[in-house]
Amino acid sequence: MRSLLPVVRNQSLFLSLLLIGCGGDKVADYRTAKASNTLEAVAEKPNAVLVNFKLPDRSKDPTLSQVNGYYFRLVGEGSDCPAGELIEDVGAFDDQKREFEFKVNGKCTYVVVMKLGVYQAPALTLTSTLNYETDIKPLIESNCVSCHETYASYTELVENGEMILREVESKAMPKTAPLSDADIAKFLAWKDGGYIEKSTTPPPTAKELLLTSVYYQNNRNDYLMAYELLTRLSFELRRSLWIQPAAVEAGLTVKELSTFGDN
Repeated sequence: MRSLLPVVRNQSLFLSLLLIGCGGDKVADYRTAKASNTLEAVAEKPNAVLVNFKLPDRSKDPTLSQVNGYYFRLVGEGSDCPAGELIEDVGAFDDQKREFEFKVNGKCTYVVVMKLGVYQAPALTLTSTLNYETDIKPLIESNCVSCHETYASYTELVENGEMILREVESKAMPKTAPLSDADIAKFLAWKDGGYIEKSTTPPPTAKELLLTSVYYQNNRNDYLMAYELLTRLSFELRRSLWIQPAAVEAGLTVKELSTFGDN
């Protein structure tokens, strides 16, 4: 695990885990009342691990008013973890409803993703898991590199992506013959999926894409290990959420939010 880093006081996002054993069912409504008594919760759900967290108080710094959405995801892994174990939610920031509670499976190790940023209400958008290596590179090699050798580079292609897509979609390129509508759709889906390079890079989920700008995020490759849950009666998940380039551009000044401390 990463060592804990300094926390900016009074700008925190509190997340604590109450361990009550192993296993547990998923719940659809994450905004629920907290368990009033741990012993009562144990008696009611002897195999549940309750996760509780609170979004930060935006009134403590005026720049945080631009943060109007949240996203979190816990993906379960491990030989004893049920397939498809996923806890995920996204939504608009509501100052009156900042507390969340849900259940996780104590036999799982979870990959943790936490983000704060700009939320966009659901709309019909084209999303896909297409990636460069499998879907786009063959089209580039067959139709583009004879005139644009630099497009054989993934980096060069992405840097010029907007211009290339305009030319492809208008059928101005390739000059020899326009691409089929199906191949044009591949380019558009690749863009909407985030210009994924390889299939080993997980594409953003449909819910994750609703957070159109990410202002704060935890460290990548962040894991909540199953053994941490199994050896404690209670657990506080301590993480830092770091300011992202989009937040700096938007004028936000708070460098770090945390999942523990005064909120």
